[in-house]
Amino acid sequence: MTMASFGVIVAAAAVASLVFLVARAWLEMRGTRLVTCPDNRQPVAVELDMRYALATAAGGRPELRLRECTRWPERKGCGQMCLSEIEAAPHDCLVREVLGRWYDGKSCAFCGRGIGALSWHDHKPALKAADDRIWEWGELPPEQLPAVLAGSRAVCWNCMVAEGFRREHADLVIERPRVRRLHRHA
Repeated sequence: MTMASFGVIVAAAAVASLVFLVARAWLEMRGTRLVTCPDNRQPVAVELDMRYALATAAGGRPELRLRECTRWPERKGCGQMCLSEIEAAPHDCLVREVLGRWYDGKSCAFCGRGIGALSWHDHKPALKAADDRIWEWGELPPEQLPAVLAGSRAVCWNCMVAEGFRREHADLVIERPRVRRLHRHA
């Protein structure tokens, strides 16, 4: 092996290592997070500055700073002390993790079926709030999730679609009594 080919192998290994560190940082740092604002002790939704995190990830551990916060622009000059909450438990404060924990083990308020594993890109379950309104995830500001979840019940995707149709087109819906089927054992 020549020194030139050895140098190419070392350079390729260094680039691969850098790509791995940046990709890992991107996967770990993306997503909206719910944290408690140290200033007013209320939930806020924040997004990390991914460019900065990725640029600093080459050192092994990305440095964090906020790109967005629901208290901005009024409080933009804050010290970003909420970052310590993200650093302590980066995955626990992700909105998708908060929702996943809430839905875990729950059954649909309408049909009674278990919610099961969540799909983050289609057929998402919904929430039936205390006022009987059915909410899809995207309709709620993330910082309001803790308060809404406290008084809500889970709704599966099928029932969310059916109830939405029932509410929007009540004149087209015919209610039939549900028939309980008896299971016969042979």
